[in-house]
Amino acid sequence: PSRLLAALALAALALAALPAHGAEHGSVARHAIKLHRGREAAARAVRSGGGASGGIKQWACGRLATLLKHKAQVIRKLNSAIGVVEKDGRISPEEKLFQVHTLEIFQRELNDSESSVFQAIAGLQRALQGDFRDLLNMKESSRQRLEALRQAAIKEEQEYVELVAAERREAEALKVRALRNRSLMLDGVLEDVRRAANRLEERIEEHVFDNQEMGKGANVEAVWRLEEPDEDGVGNMSRREAGGEDLGLSMLIDSLNNQYVLTKPRDSTIPRSDHHLI
Repeated sequence: PSRLLAALALAALALAALPAHGAEHGSVARHAIKLHRGREAAARAVRSGGGASGGIKQWACGRLATLLKHKAQVIRKLNSAIGVVEKDGRISPEEKLFQVHTLEIFQRELNDSESSVFQAIAGLQRALQGDFRDLLNMKESSRQRLEALRQAAIKEEQEYVELVAAERREAEALKVRALRNRSLMLDGVLEDVRRAANRLEERIEEHVFDNQEMGKGANVEAVWRLEEPDEDGVGNMSRREAGGEDLGLSMLIDSLNNQYVLTKPRDSTIPRSDHHLI
């Protein structure tokens, strides 16, 4: 390899000395030297790492570095999301606390996963440095692994309980939002009914006739209004039912030809039977 490197260097110097296209050929030569150096470094890594094992180690280290970099980016995004939720004034304090708690649970899971990776590496290192003939050392390593697993199980159980509680709170929040939307819809329907009733009441009020009378081109007709009982004491049939109760009816008769015009109760919300109309 040293001879090949020297030949490539001499070729690069010769190409650089040419007057035309010297820079281009010099870059090609430098690129060839870099490729040769990269192959030589890879060959040394394979020889020192034991062939395929060295490649696996290099891949594992690169993969771990990529995951740690990705994890740092996710942590920064989670911190930004927590800040946005805490500054949002449109959501209730309970909903804000729930969202922040959910993001913190995910953050803790990422941190615990990273810690587990480094703990596994440390355990592997201790095992490699130990003596397999030393039973006390092996027993201590086993005890440490057992304690680590026990702590991890307790932490995982706590995280599971928190996730179940967060899921329950989310379901309750969704139910509350659904009931709130349903209540808003019902309030809107009731408001429309109230407005329609107000418009209907304005149309049937007594002063509507006076307003129309004052209008331009209005046609006014005079009528008789009969409410008093007859002289024989029988009484107006339009004012009495079979039980003798006063219906509060006013019978209007045209003053010109003495014909029946209208019978109107004082309370229009109570159904009445009109004996004249029957």
